[in-house]
Amino acid sequence: MIRLFSLWLVFAAVSFPQETPTAQRLIERAVEIHKAEANVKFTWREEQEQVHSDGKGGWQPVFKRSFDVIMLQGDTYKKLVLLDGKPLNAKTQKKVDADLAKTREERKKQQKSSVLRKRLSVGDTEQLLKLFDNKLAGEEVVEGRATWKVESEPKAGITAVTPAEKSAMSSRRTTWFDKDAGVPVKRIDLTIRVNDGFQPGTEVAMTYAPVREQWLMTSLIARFDVKFAKVVRVRGEDRHQMLDYKRFEVESTLKPE
Repeated sequence: MIRLFSLWLVFAAVSFPQETPTAQRLIERAVEIHKAEANVKFTWREEQEQVHSDGKGGWQPVFKRSFDVIMLQGDTYKKLVLLDGKPLNAKTQKKVDADLAKTREERKKQQKSSVLRKRLSVGDTEQLLKLFDNKLAGEEVVEGRATWKVESEPKAGITAVTPAEKSAMSSRRTTWFDKDAGVPVKRIDLTIRVNDGFQPGTEVAMTYAPVREQWLMTSLIARFDVKFAKVVRVRGEDRHQMLDYKRFEVESTLKPE
């Protein structure tokens, strides 16, 4: 239901001068850092919990899932390993294994059929430079870090060309950039127009922290309000926690496929 945004794999080794930077410069620097470390691969454990509104101000649990995020044909793949804290039954395990095998073959074909593979990141930092008007909105301490706060509004008069651009421009974004590292510590995307069924007010919040000398996503919480067809409407939260990061082929004990 919820599309996870691509991870920023960045190195925290730069700092800004003492003078106040512009929003444009903060974003440009974060993009530079991301590109410099984009080829670093990680595996990790991801815990997902989804709850739905009971219509009375409370939440009803829907499921809990645990994934091993592994490398599969040169890219990450989420493999389900636990459901509601329990091992998978035989039927579910068979489906998980079949999906993994299918994805492996599809990726092999893609690699053989194209010399250059293109990857599309939905809602990345670089889109702010092209699609948004950005302004510095002060200084705040976030996650225990001194940050610069940047508010980003979709530019008026621009027509989205790709689905990724349309998705990005359906939201208003706030990003908190670490003053020392120059990378996002936290980011919130607030939906302001209907996007693929998701209603205004849907909010996705992501936090990042230095892990293994990189800045990596440690949590994602999506507070969603979504319509299916015209009669079904669901409100809830989708919570993700990323744990136990390991550099691929260096520290990882997860078996690469």
